[in-house]
Amino acid sequence: MRQLIAYKMVSLFLRCVSHMMMLLFQLDDDRYGMDVKVVVEVIPRVPLQRLPRMPDYVAGLLNYRGEVLPVLDMSVMFNERNSQPYLSTRVIITKIGSAGQLVGLMAENVAETIKVQEKDFVDTRAMGDVGAFVDAVIIDGHRMIQKVDVNKILTEDVQRFIAYAGDMSELAE
Repeated sequence: MRQLIAYKMVSLFLRCVSHMMMLLFQLDDDRYGMDVKVVVEVIPRVPLQRLPRMPDYVAGLLNYRGEVLPVLDMSVMFNERNSQPYLSTRVIITKIGSAGQLVGLMAENVAETIKVQEKDFVDTRAMGDVGAFVDAVIIDGHRMIQKVDVNKILTEDVQRFIAYAGDMSELAE
């Protein structure tokens, strides 16, 4: 009996491993998703501290539970326009990089999560430089979802800004 229960638990675990949960957001007519494993929290759009002479994709700084976090505007990074102040516009607190640096990503229409099977993704890296931050796509019904690799957001400029924001956070303590 114990072996049967153990077998069923292992079987259930293996079925779950091939699935992933994705947090979906939309920019213009394009849908994107990111693995919820890198998401710490999703918060409403809040006023941010703007910094002079920062790149356009830097929305500002956020006081997140006493820690100063940089917030990057995904609409600027993907579509070269500022995020709209919709009720569904959110700041997604994520862990980026090997050190797990907390960064806020502002995105529009953050409204749902879905479970997908990893085997259903089509790897876009073989197609050339399809998108700087996208490494795979999946079809959900009749619409395509582009899988965002948040670690690819770490361009040299972004890394410098995150290091700068981290230094500011340490000074605030």
